[in-house]
Amino acid sequence: MRRLAVAVLAVLVSVPAAPAQDAAVVDSLERAIQVARTDADRAAVLVQLSELHRYTDLEQAFAFARQAVAAAERSGDPFREGEALYHLAVLHQMAGEPARALVLHERVGELAQRVARSSPERSRRLAADNAVARGVVLRDVGDAGGAAEEYLRALRLAEADGRRRTAASALLELHELYLERGEAGLARDYARRAREEYGALGDTATELRMMGAEAAALLLGGDPEGAAEAYRRVVRQARAAGQRMPEAQALLGLGQSLVAAGRPSEAADALESGLVRVREGELRDDVPEFLVVLSEAERLAGRLSAAVGHAEEAVRAAEGMGSLGLGAEARGALAAALAATGDHRAAYEERVRLAGLRNVLQSRERADALADAEVRYEVDRRRREAEAAGQRAEIAELQTDRQRAWLVGSAVALVLLGALVAALWRTARLQRRANGLLTERAAEVDRQRAEVEAALDRTERLLGEREVLLREVHHRVKNNLQVVASLVNLQADGVGDGAAQAALRQMRARVEAMALVHRRLYDDDLRTVDAAAYLGDLAGLLAGTYGWSEAELETDLAPVVLDADTAVPLGLAAAELVANAFEHAFPAGGAGRVRLALSREVGRLRLVVEDDGVGLQEGLTGPPTGSLGLQLASDLAAQVGGAFEMGRSERLGGARFVVEVPAPRGLGASLARAATDRP
Repeated sequence: MRRLAVAVLAVLVSVPAAPAQDAAVVDSLERAIQVARTDADRAAVLVQLSELHRYTDLEQAFAFARQAVAAAERSGDPFREGEALYHLAVLHQMAGEPARALVLHERVGELAQRVARSSPERSRRLAADNAVARGVVLRDVGDAGGAAEEYLRALRLAEADGRRRTAASALLELHELYLERGEAGLARDYARRAREEYGALGDTATELRMMGAEAAALLLGGDPEGAAEAYRRVVRQARAAGQRMPEAQALLGLGQSLVAAGRPSEAADALESGLVRVREGELRDDVPEFLVVLSEAERLAGRLSAAVGHAEEAVRAAEGMGSLGLGAEARGALAAALAATGDHRAAYEERVRLAGLRNVLQSRERADALADAEVRYEVDRRRREAEAAGQRAEIAELQTDRQRAWLVGSAVALVLLGALVAALWRTARLQRRANGLLTERAAEVDRQRAEVEAALDRTERLLGEREVLLREVHHRVKNNLQVVASLVNLQADGVGDGAAQAALRQMRARVEAMALVHRRLYDDDLRTVDAAAYLGDLAGLLAGTYGWSEAELETDLAPVVLDADTAVPLGLAAAELVANAFEHAFPAGGAGRVRLALSREVGRLRLVVEDDGVGLQEGLTGPPTGSLGLQLASDLAAQVGGAFEMGRSERLGGARFVVEVPAPRGLGASLARAATDRP
């Protein structure tokens, strides 16, 4: 199937021969050479004359192209020189001289870079056309990867300038390349894009051929039914547009697709119709290919006599053209048709002739491969020589620049030496004056340094005294609060009223919570409090005050460092909520669980107190009237910009109280930092 798709490709994307020269146009261009004012104008006209003779008189085309190169070189215009060399390279490729063509394309690329300095648009145009032509040469010598890179480069340059004709040419070449490599998906994609470009250009014939190329990619990809349907669309559109050549090409592809799909009778009918148009039109050279495919279709359809006749006609046509490849295909079709008729002797003789042709073809292929290898070697050798010549030129230029720089430097050095002597004499005079000023300034600096050092000593001493005083303040506040707590405790012991004792006990807890903060500040760094240690100690004090064991009071405290402004209200709120749980969660006096937790979230601290007691009253969402402790916890949370919530505990089943406050800024969450700051 791949052989069929690639074979039809040669017909589908072939470019018809150039029309005969218009003698009036040639005469007009030759007169234009005589009246051209500049060598650049003469070079442009000579390039046009070379193009006109390219398909009819290659030798004359070479002559005009070489004259164009000479005129462009005299003009000093790198764009005209690149344009002329580009056409000369194309002629060498047509003459079967790929090595010389590649060398010229390299030179055109260098000139395109020079043109970019003055005209980026013309540079891109020249580089794009050159990349397409260079890709064709690389593909012919077997460098498919290099050819693909050149085509893609040309496509990028052409699309950047909106040059649809060059972009379409690059897309067509990419389609052919990937179809030959068997990559049907890429081949079809590039064929579709090329069809769209040619359609936008109004080139109906080429647009139809690219529609056929899409169908060929479907056939290569293993979808003969899809390919057949695509070819039918091409046939219909070609007939509607009056395009006989694309119609005939599509009929050939349709026949191949139907053969691959297992419908040889339909294939034979389509090929018979296409063969008539090929014999009448401009594709007479494609008659052998039509006949080979037609013979194969007729053999598969059981039309053996017709298959033999068409195969013999294909052999005669191929031999008349001198095409060994088509001759081999025709003899293979003839041998298969003869074998199907039962004439095995004649089939054997044809296979012997076919083997001989294949041997000749293999010899030619080996010779071509050797020639391609020689071309690639020659191209690499010339490129290396060019690189070496460039390096030698760079070295010579560097040496010249170095000598020029040495001479200039010597002259500058002499001038500078004279200026230096004069400057040294003036400097010596200034130095003496400066020394006196520096001595005076040094004395002034020493005096100012002594004053600064004395001020720093005083500052350090004052800071030390301040820290001692601040530590003493915290120590005394702590002691005073402990005295107050002791007095409140003595008062509670002397009061017989239970309600009064409970109130005094709560007062004592609040005072001890504040005292504990000052003790922590005194023990730590006077600025921060270790929240986990502080709340743990506070929980222990409250448990002792209310006669609870530490096992019944659970704590889950994250290592958070707080400042005093946050620690005091948070500790008081914790004391109120824990005391509330001790007093009200278990009215029957039974054992229970109280949990105190502190966690740090993004930008906030969360304090949770929950128990497994009787819970809250139904419908209660805020502190009830008369509950001083809960009201105080809510007020303390609001005092530091936080929030207070209460509800049912999902974990323990009793009441749950949450205090959320903003996390203090500038304080880390690691306990290790606080520990390293301790005295």
